Amino acid sequence: MVKLDRNAVLEYATFKVPYEELNMEFRRGHKNMERAGAGLKRSISNLRAILTEMDGCVSMSLAHEAFRDFHSKLEQLDFVKREALRKQRQFIKNMQSRIRFLRNEVI
Repeated sequence: MVKLDRNAVLEYATFKVPYEELNMEFRRGHKNMERAGAGLKRSISNLRAILTEMDGCVSMSLAHEAFRDFHSKLEQLDFVKREALRKQRQFIKNMQSRIRFLRNEVI
């Protein structure tokens, strides 16, 4: 009895599905980055509004809260970017594994 690995069970001689998966993950990553970027822009505009509204007098707690929000949005954008790259690298490794499997397959 032949023991099949994960790729042998799932693989059929086509690259349409892996490419579509990679493309879908790419689009999802960009959409998440756009959302995080929009949140960062809102945070920046909020910080600017707080700093310009008060006629030079800004409470320390209000400024601190706005800056903390800005910093968290910036970290969120960085995390989303790193996560998108990690997932795309994982899909590429999976595609390379599938290519190796197809090259070694005896038809």
